[in-house]
Amino acid sequence: MDLRKHAPEASKSPLGIMGLISIILAGLFLIGYLILAPENLEVATEAEQRRQLFLFWGGSFLACMGSGILLFHVARDPHFATGADPALREKLAGASLAYRVLLLPRVFLAHRRARGFLNAALQIVLGLALFVLANYLFARHELWRIDLTKSQVFSLSEESRLLVGRLEQPVRILTILPESTNERDRNLLREIKTLAAQYREASSRIEEEFFDTLSERDPVARERRLAELGVTGDLNDAALMGVIVQLGRRGPDGSFRVEQSKRLSTSDLWAGDPSDPTGRRTFFSGERAISGAILELLDDDQPVLYFLSGHGEASIGDMDPQGLAFLVERLRERNFSVKTLNLLEEQAPAVPEDADLLVVAGPRSPLTKSEIDAVGLYLKGGGDMLYFAEPRYEPVVTTGSLEWIDTGLETLVRDRYGIFCQDQIVFVLGTDARGRRAKTADLAGAFLDYRPRHPISLPLAGSRVWIRAARSLKRIPVLNCVTEDLLGSREGYDGQYEAQADPRSPQRGAPGPFSLAMAAEAHDATGKTGPKKPSRVVVVGDLDFATTALLGNRSYTNLEFLLNTVQWCIERQERVIGKVPVKDPTVLIMTREQVIRVELLAFPGLPLIAIALGILAWAIRRRSS
Repeated sequence: MDLRKHAPEASKSPLGIMGLISIILAGLFLIGYLILAPENLEVATEAEQRRQLFLFWGGSFLACMGSGILLFHVARDPHFATGADPALREKLAGASLAYRVLLLPRVFLAHRRARGFLNAALQIVLGLALFVLANYLFARHELWRIDLTKSQVFSLSEESRLLVGRLEQPVRILTILPESTNERDRNLLREIKTLAAQYREASSRIEEEFFDTLSERDPVARERRLAELGVTGDLNDAALMGVIVQLGRRGPDGSFRVEQSKRLSTSDLWAGDPSDPTGRRTFFSGERAISGAILELLDDDQPVLYFLSGHGEASIGDMDPQGLAFLVERLRERNFSVKTLNLLEEQAPAVPEDADLLVVAGPRSPLTKSEIDAVGLYLKGGGDMLYFAEPRYEPVVTTGSLEWIDTGLETLVRDRYGIFCQDQIVFVLGTDARGRRAKTADLAGAFLDYRPRHPISLPLAGSRVWIRAARSLKRIPVLNCVTEDLLGSREGYDGQYEAQADPRSPQRGAPGPFSLAMAAEAHDATGKTGPKKPSRVVVVGDLDFATTALLGNRSYTNLEFLLNTVQWCIERQERVIGKVPVKDPTVLIMTREQVIRVELLAFPGLPLIAIALGILAWAIRRRSS
């Protein structure tokens, strides 16, 4: 049998040259892999490890591809391999066993199904190669990205995007960490690099720089490099570790010239989980720290917030669930100066002139007349106030009934701002274990709604909020003042509420709807703002709304509401934000063996499964045909 008659005509395609070029490039890659290999790959830097992986797998891929191309070409044109004269090839055809072996693939390719099978196999291999190459390129050179995670882990919050969006000069995020083999250091470095990429994506004025403390072992070169990066002060590793946020300008030569900088240690990049009472759980909070540092560098004026004290108000330093420490920490991260103010300690009570906002957090006893006069004078001069009108009452000894405590601020906000704090508590109605009508302790978030009209609540419309038993508020008309609802009972659920002056009373209370938070803006007597700024006041009928116990639950938007309130009161409407995505601090812990199994399942496990399914489908189609 003459096998040559089954062979197709020899091709003049340049496949042979392409195969040789691929083999040569593969050799260069593998030679570079051997020459540039570090003495100990385990302690090599991340850049060196990536380089070695690229050279090895790149060379292996080129070698396999070149070999496949040459075999395919030889199968189609074996004379490419022999290079013999046509007459000599004819003489060798009958005697050369090797030549007959080379002709076998040509016989195989002469069949249509065989060519179809080989074509499908080559397409699968090339498709996998393109997938791996694209994945490698996109992992290191990001062109675009879509965050599909539920908690938006790989996206900046709206507050940070608004912050970097108004940058007028460049900001550099300088990371100083070693590319060590320590798992925690590697995780921290990866988190910071991912976060820096998100900042760069949000603004073209954000730059990133990385300095590996292990790369510069020469003290002189190390000091020179740090000087080029604008790092001064203590230059030992313990002091440098972390992130330095730098605000600067571009020089005539294009270099970055540092004007101001803020250092963040590695401990500043981790925060405790407020939902964990033990304080042992931590999660990466680099965005909070870096955005706070940028804000501190940008703002020349630091707003001052005074928290009134001396009447049983919640303490700003109280770390308990019922304290305000969590709120105060979030305010200080946003470059607010938070202080306490005790007017009882002053001979002539007066709110300090540097006060941008006065916060009254649920006083338990009435204010004196001199204190009320001082607060009234402050508000009349254009001051702003946030008042938590916590329901406060005490039993009357003679009658046993409850008497509401009048702090004096209720009259002030009613007469000037049209916010009437009613002496009644709003409850959600329910049933007890016996099916009898009862009042629950908390106002469920499903029954409360933001009023989508005011700048404070508009971005939060549709979000959930958590309020416990709260004091109802009522709006009354007042001259030269605009008062609006911020939070109240949701439409259609008013039958689930009632309000009573005495929560112990078994009788039915007043029906809804109810308002639980209001904002008011009062102008001068002429109705024009003029040179005097308007006075802004926000009243919330609950103090628990601002405590750590409720702010720590990030499924609700209490924190965003309070931050928006503070920004609106001090006339920073451009910084009002919507709901901040909840970034789950839960960490998946796996052993090294489990990691290897997952990696093998991802590659080559899943591609092999896809290939097996394709072969199965092909076999079924062949049998059916």
